[in-house]
Amino acid sequence: MSSGNPLFLRDEDLDEAILMIERAQRLVAADVADPLAGHGLGATHDLVLRLVARRPGVTMAELRRQIAASKQTLSRVLAELEARGLVVLEQRAEDRRQRPARVTEAGQAALAELDQQRRRRLRRAFRAAGPEAVGGFRRVLAVLLDPEPAGRGAGRALAG
Repeated sequence: MSSGNPLFLRDEDLDEAILMIERAQRLVAADVADPLAGHGLGATHDLVLRLVARRPGVTMAELRRQIAASKQTLSRVLAELEARGLVVLEQRAEDRRQRPARVTEAGQAALAELDQQRRRRLRRAFRAAGPEAVGGFRRVLAVLLDPEPAGRGAGRALAG
């Protein structure tokens, strides 16, 4: 990818960036594939567990907005996480249809194992790239995760 090039938005540079993002995502996912499988989980379970851990009490409607999953898929994933003792679904007295989710101690332990694997790769990359690059990387990701066009409301979907 061109560095310092005022034409950094050229198609060839953007195409290379797309490939790099996809390859990096696959490598990070591969780092946790075996531990996930050991827990009987897949990538969607991992994402839901991570979001619930970051937002204790999150509802299914909020999760659906964050990951753009169908109600059926999310219901199945949450039921499987609950059956494995990784999350608990509560009922609100004021609205029994809402079932806020919370991560259990077992869920926290599973996430700690997965995070250890992910952090190893990211720590190495961040050290090599340096603090300015890490800040730029985070800004780019925030805009990529923006569900709105043209960068308005940067970073709402899936962002921490």
